Amino acid sequence: MAELQIGSFRFLLQNYYVQSYAENFMMHLMVEDADAWWKHIEAVALKGKYPAITAKPPALQPWGLRVLYLTDPTGVLWHIADRRTQ
Repeated sequence: MAELQIGSFRFLLQNYYVQSYAENFMMHLMVEDADAWWKHIEAVALKGKYPAITAKPPALQPWGLRVLYLTDPTGVLWHIADRRTQ
């Protein structure tokens, strides 16, 4: 078990993998700047390291958030979002 903490936010990770759970799981992360996260994702070349992942740049969604979509190597879908409208 590992605890990840960023600022005052925490979540736990454990070594327990069930493919059907991972493929039906989503994490939502609100950030100040989704573009900065996207630049980092591109800079570390995740697609080259993990060809099975998907990564889409930030785009304004109808519900008002700018979201970048990323599937991690286990199949978990990440929504990394900010509230900027530009």
